[in-house]
Amino acid sequence: MNTAQSGILPTPNSHAYLLCLSAKEPQSLQWLLRFFHREVSNWSQRFPRAQLSGVIAIGSEAWERVFNGDRPDQLRAFPELENNDGKMPHTPFDVLIHLRSERHDINFELARELIEQFGQDLTVEKETHAFRYLDSRDLTGFVDGTENPEGEHRAEVALTPGNDALSQGSYIHLQHYLHNLPEWETMDIEEQEAVYGRTKIDDVEFDKVDKQATAHTLRANLKNDDGSPVELLRHSLPFGTVREYGLVFIAYAHRGDNFPRILRSMVEGDGHGHTDKLLQFTQAVTGASFFAPPVEFLEDESHYR
Repeated sequence: MNTAQSGILPTPNSHAYLLCLSAKEPQSLQWLLRFFHREVSNWSQRFPRAQLSGVIAIGSEAWERVFNGDRPDQLRAFPELENNDGKMPHTPFDVLIHLRSERHDINFELARELIEQFGQDLTVEKETHAFRYLDSRDLTGFVDGTENPEGEHRAEVALTPGNDALSQGSYIHLQHYLHNLPEWETMDIEEQEAVYGRTKIDDVEFDKVDKQATAHTLRANLKNDDGSPVELLRHSLPFGTVREYGLVFIAYAHRGDNFPRILRSMVEGDGHGHTDKLLQFTQAVTGASFFAPPVEFLEDESHYR
């Protein structure tokens, strides 16, 4: 059975470090992809208390340039959507590196070493240090990740099933959101709670009958035809400076269409003009889709062009 990448399933860490990379020549990615988990493992053994793990994933537009054989069935370009509140841009990257641990210094040093060793012909398009805020809250003050799966269900939600070469992989969607906190903070707590459909202090979700049609928890929670929830494993965290700040949204799933369905519900609404009101206070500035293959696939030279 294949081995899922180490950074997919663990519960949230205090710090994350993300690198979005591009490459002029696909060959320049091969060494980074093949030896990424060896480096993560070496650093994890050196600093076991840091709880270091990591994921490396290939962008939707880069797969055929790097690998031979078929691409993952549901690996598609990020859906570019727009409404009156703003735009969900499509900003493709060739590779995503997602490092997680309890120590920012370890994340940084490993990221630096990876780029120094394997990134001579790569361009770092975006670099993000994300961090846990208070008791796992977004900068808006609301708890984030409440609906995340727990226990063994995390693997069912995040990892592709089956026995082929790509099983135990994961579809990833990445966005960086910039928040307008000055405008958000003009509202009182009851108005903010109506936007989310959830209480702010004690994190209790409203009953469905009490939610506005534009509530985030209503627009972002969908059901499949069989009544089961459309689920994601989220590893989102705040990021930023005192002048520019927001949320880096990272969703892992065993299906590539779960996140696009949720995003369309938020942006396009219910067909009656009810879109996600939270988008009036935050703006996406990136949007990219990736696939994180299992470790064995990445380390097998025969899969590369």
